[in-house]
Amino acid sequence: MWPRSVVLCLSWIGLLHPIPVWLASRAGWWTLESMDYLIMVAISLYGAIWVSRSMTRYRYLVTGVERHLKRFIEPGQTRFRRSSVVASISCLDELSMREPDNLNWPFLQGKAWQMLGNYDKALPFFERALEHDPGHGDLINETAVVLIELSRFDEAEEMLRRGIKANPTHQALLGNQVVLATLRGPIKKALSYGRRFEERFPKDPRNQTILLLVEEILAGKRQRPASYAALRAQPKPAATGSK
Repeated sequence: MWPRSVVLCLSWIGLLHPIPVWLASRAGWWTLESMDYLIMVAISLYGAIWVSRSMTRYRYLVTGVERHLKRFIEPGQTRFRRSSVVASISCLDELSMREPDNLNWPFLQGKAWQMLGNYDKALPFFERALEHDPGHGDLINETAVVLIELSRFDEAEEMLRRGIKANPTHQALLGNQVVLATLRGPIKKALSYGRRFEERFPKDPRNQTILLLVEEILAGKRQRPASYAALRAQPKPAATGSK
């Protein structure tokens, strides 16, 4: 299959070089109509090749994201391969350039950097996705989580408040409200949020663990964690049941 350079050279020779055109026309091999036809065929063939290659490249990029990232962010997945997530980022960068208005790509870029623990890089991608859909509950939640990871608690609280106002029954937003109150205080507010959450989602294991932890903090059995990382590193509290 001829490359673009060959097709263009042949077309320009036929268009601009008078001697081959004159000789061909004298011999009856080339008329203006046949020359125009051949040029249009060459352009059409090249266009078809380019479109086919472009579509193949697009499918390759999407498949790369599916293989390297999406399967690791499915519900219940707790482990991922760092090399796979890194590989997905280059695919997502190109997809974002191809489709700048598709909010799925910046959202996944943010998730990839978040999974790698680079929250400073994750935040701008979630913020960009929010510009396209300011009321999207999942986007607001992921942005709030990153802000909590960065200990930017004031901004996280405002983001959660905004998200819960637009999505009052969003489980993840309500759960992270409990997390933020546990980290930021006052700790009694965390207990109130946690019990309110438990009324709506009584079998949520993370909330049950945080409620027990909050009760131990109130009882003076442990110190309040100062960061999200410190909260995750806390020893599992004894199951005494919240009241």
